[in-house]
Amino acid sequence: MKVVLWLLAVLWPMAASGQTVFFDDFEGNALLPHWLQPPPSHWEHNVSNSMLTVTGLFYSVPPYGFAAISAAYAPQADFRVDAWMGWERGESLLVTVLGPSASISYSDGVVLVAEVDGQVAGVLPLPSPGVHQFTITRTGTQFEFFFNGLLFGSVASGPTTPAEGVAFGFSEWSPGAAGPFYVDRVRVIPAPAVFAIPVLGLACLGRRRQRSPPLPPGRGS
Repeated sequence: MKVVLWLLAVLWPMAASGQTVFFDDFEGNALLPHWLQPPPSHWEHNVSNSMLTVTGLFYSVPPYGFAAISAAYAPQADFRVDAWMGWERGESLLVTVLGPSASISYSDGVVLVAEVDGQVAGVLPLPSPGVHQFTITRTGTQFEFFFNGLLFGSVASGPTTPAEGVAFGFSEWSPGAAGPFYVDRVRVIPAPAVFAIPVLGLACLGRRRQRSPPLPPGRGS
């Protein structure tokens, strides 16, 4: 207990310095107003059990069914974006930082791909279905990409454009029933704030365990 208290005493001021600039854990039964979203006829989704679940994509971008949501936040030079998201099946799911256009995508049911303005920063064999943690960071011109806390991509960009939004995109091979795709929660903090995520993440995890029933098979990471 003394060790835990000592760690909290040391890490908490560091965590506090990384003030959250955007956070959503999909409480309630509808998307919050900060999300720009497609018309209801373009997709089928629900918000429940602190999760956005997408089950239909009816807008055609031949040959795909496609939908996307996005939200803005105060412009950030250096930043860290954490998104907990996942899938059971489906063609593509991605999280994108708007501004510099840095993204991690689950693509073609084969790989995870990290990109910055069209530059491929890393590729990872596709992990198992379920909800996983995806992280995008930028310090100066250096972008790094993490999957479940493990670095799998890094690339230096040109002149930096402030990050000012986050987006999630969903696509299927053809319009109709899709996924399901899941977005559990998303958070944006200024960087550097290396210890903010472990401290705040444990708090979120503890709260989520108290309020949420176990995920169905295939939803665990």
